[in-house]
Amino acid sequence: MVSGQPSSFGYTQVGDLSNSTFGGLYVSNFTGPGDLGNITQIRAFLSTGGTLAKAVIYLDDNGKPGALLNASAPVNVPGTSGEWVNFDVSYQGISQFKYWIGVLLVSAATYYSTTDLNGTAIYSAQTSEAATLFPLGTVSQNETMSVYAVFTPSAPQDQSRDWLQMVLFGVVIAGVVFAVIMMIVLVVKRQQKNINSHP
Repeated sequence: MVSGQPSSFGYTQVGDLSNSTFGGLYVSNFTGPGDLGNITQIRAFLSTGGTLAKAVIYLDDNGKPGALLNASAPVNVPGTSGEWVNFDVSYQGISQFKYWIGVLLVSAATYYSTTDLNGTAIYSAQTSEAATLFPLGTVSQNETMSVYAVFTPSAPQDQSRDWLQMVLFGVVIAGVVFAVIMMIVLVVKRQQKNINSHP
């Protein structure tokens, strides 16, 4: 069950650094928030002369991107001087989990980034398709791409339901304990009766 208005995590501003490329994979690392539910969209700020692109989500592997978790369908990015490009995805996220999100650019484009001293980075690699494992590439420490994930927040836990379940569980346990005690009492009485009947 999920509820609430869509939320996001990542870097939602247009960075002050522009990075031109002839294509490849470009991702930044972000930690999913505590209410992370289904990730429904990746948004990246790009300027291009027209290119094909995909959004990608990679697993974190000891501080670098590892296995591919999800990728969008290819999107034809129109020629533009810079705009937020939307990529539809569907991935059930895990709260407080680190992800690498970004884009695969098939041909020439420019992505945007900013300096960030909070342990973020940009990993890049030259490839023509979304690799199952992130290929060897280069890292730009303390930089963050202008890219973020849109997600539906997970429903808060129903504490009253949890309390009721705990009470019912306690009643069941108490019933089992009582039944065991009664069984022991009956066994002891039967043994005493047998002893008394055989002097």
